[in-house]
Amino acid sequence: MSIMVFSTDVIANKVFVCGGVPDKQDQSKQLDSIEWLKTAMCPLNGKCRKGKDGLASGQGTDASQVKAALDLAASFAALKLNRVVIYKCSF
Repeated sequence: MSIMVFSTDVIANKVFVCGGVPDKQDQSKQLDSIEWLKTAMCPLNGKCRKGKDGLASGQGTDASQVKAALDLAASFAALKLNRVVIYKCSF
């Protein structure tokens, strides 16, 4: 299962994001962790760096846009995988 986690510091107005895509599933090959994270970082005014084994992380400087980043990440994954299960949190 692919996953993306957002952590916010509202006082510092920063967001930390981690994403992971497993290599073992054939359908997951359609979703690239770097491409997915870069898309999610756009509303956060952030940058990402590549990790290892399908992992990526990044930081953004606009915590007020977390909802937009979550929606964008979910839409991107749904488009690439043709389906996605989303558990949304309320803020």
